[in-house]
Amino acid sequence: MAENNRILRPIFSLLSDNYSSSWIQEKPINGGNTIISFDGRKNGLHDIHKLIEWGDIELSGAIGLNWLSVTEGWMTETTCHGADLFSWHYHPSGSPLFSFQDWLSFLLSDAVASCVFTRYEICLYSKKKSDSRERLVQQLRKQWKSCGSSRPNLFFLRAVSLLENIVGFEISLDTFEAALERYLSVSLLRTQVTYG
Repeated sequence: MAENNRILRPIFSLLSDNYSSSWIQEKPINGGNTIISFDGRKNGLHDIHKLIEWGDIELSGAIGLNWLSVTEGWMTETTCHGADLFSWHYHPSGSPLFSFQDWLSFLLSDAVASCVFTRYEICLYSKKKSDSRERLVQQLRKQWKSCGSSRPNLFFLRAVSLLENIVGFEISLDTFEAALERYLSVSLLRTQVTYG
């Protein structure tokens, strides 16, 4: 439970020192995004949660030191730029956990942290240094090139197969998060949103 208190800390403290200097210099990417200002040296993910009116539309973006980019639309229209170090998105469905597609996007992106917001929960994913994850990402990128964006279903099936080979068992909804956390060195912190 104490570990989840990290989510309450300022955004600035959530990234490791290896990435914080690059992250501080990041600027929002132009192109249809709304930019919301906040102070990442003082404000945490709970504070960001209060800034957005959560509805039924998919939202995503990036988090910088003093800004939050917001793109809204259908799931395929709200992808985050792959170079952002801290990405986020909103699940109108209410599940604070990554879907398999979310996992693939996170693994293939440069993001070292990603956050899922729901109306009532926040879930923070953070990558730790991992040679095995880097090898997997290289294999996934090769599969993406061979399948091409015109055959996403084939890429999806091959990605599942690659992950199952790494963890050594068939991935199911019950084992998915724990398996990927353990074998891919991604930490997961989840907390309820409370106000007052």
